[in-house]
Amino acid sequence: RRVHGKVTSQLMARKRSLSLWGNVKFVYYILLVAVTGFLVNAVQLVSLVVLYPFSLKLYRLFNKFLLDLHFPLYPYGSSYFGRCPMTFAGDVVPKGEGAVCLINHPSTVDWIFGFQYAMSKDSLGSMKVIVKDEMKWLPVFGCNIWCNEFIFVKRKNNWEHDQITLNSGMKQLVSYPGNFWCIIFPEGTNFKAYKRESSQKFARENNLPLLEHLLNPRSKAFYLMMKELRGRFEYIYDGSLFYFKDTPTLGQLLAGDEEFPVCLHVR
Repeated sequence: RRVHGKVTSQLMARKRSLSLWGNVKFVYYILLVAVTGFLVNAVQLVSLVVLYPFSLKLYRLFNKFLLDLHFPLYPYGSSYFGRCPMTFAGDVVPKGEGAVCLINHPSTVDWIFGFQYAMSKDSLGSMKVIVKDEMKWLPVFGCNIWCNEFIFVKRKNNWEHDQITLNSGMKQLVSYPGNFWCIIFPEGTNFKAYKRESSQKFARENNLPLLEHLLNPRSKAFYLMMKELRGRFEYIYDGSLFYFKDTPTLGQLLAGDEEFPVCLHVR
């Protein structure tokens, strides 16, 4: 996977102060997501007690319905409050299709644009993503994704634990009713200059290609995913997210003081 163009400045976001109106929009958005999210969390936890012990299929379908209602609030912030025109490029992906999805990770807000793309393909509520363990403790969002069977890995020198977690999570997803996207960030973390230096050092020591705009992918989790989900999917989507300017922070993205055009290329 390659990202074309001069992207050094895009991947190193400059710190800017938000305008007063930008701060107001940011606070309003956070409150909107929090209030509605806590309500959804409450219903999810009730479904965990009422539905899960008796019908895993019904529990999954109900949670998909809940997240199809709630998750659009996340990309809503960038499209309604922010100025983040998003362009889709590459192959045409059918709606509702099941697939393994690989995507690069240039910033901390990539997930918002991933949500926007998934929403356009009717796959938002049925996404299953491999994410770092700390995310399950986030208010609102953590409960959302835990109830929706996201897979949480510790990553740092803890492959033995993560291998057990991934094996268990993938075996459980085999029985998921209907199509879904199983998403992985092969780089394992978001792109930073110092992380690129470490990645290139590893590449030199192991005779691997030196990557300028990506980190060397971690292959163990992807291999295990393909092994456990063999026969469950017909397709693999390869996504490259590209920021034409700097990568924004969440506050900058929601404030709308600047425009941050984004392109997602999928093949």
